[in-house]
Amino acid sequence: AVKEILLRATADDVNYQATNENQRTALAKAAILGNCEILQEILKHPGLDPNLPNKFKVLPLMSAFTGEITKLLLAHPKVNANEKGKVRSFLFACEEGNVGIIDVFLAHEGFNVNAQNEDGVSGFMFAVINKQIAAVNKLLAHPQININMQDNSGF
Repeated sequence: AVKEILLRATADDVNYQATNENQRTALAKAAILGNCEILQEILKHPGLDPNLPNKFKVLPLMSAFTGEITKLLLAHPKVNANEKGKVRSFLFACEEGNVGIIDVFLAHEGFNVNAQNEDGVSGFMFAVINKQIAAVNKLLAHPQININMQDNSGF
């Protein structure tokens, strides 16, 4: 049923943001719910903008709570994992110790493991600060990790 609806959907339809308090798109909702089947169908729509944030500036990629969902979103040609907003997804995964999502980012071609947020904090820093040992070990094993980076305050 979802497939048939999406076949008839316009770009405006597929990118529609709900009028509730979060203003999520269907893509973001599918990511939050972890529904791979629906997510895959939405991602096929030619008019999709997979980078539409909700009213809190949360991107669909930031709504992914599993490596599988993250991988599907990163595979979309309009999603650049190294863009500022997308890097926050990686940083959040490091902060929370979500090794499944960290693995997906690290395996994504061209991803910058040393990406920093606007305060200069890297994923490695977040993992260390939050004592996410598995995440720290995963990042330390990456050949391009820079453990000597400093944030904007010199920490």
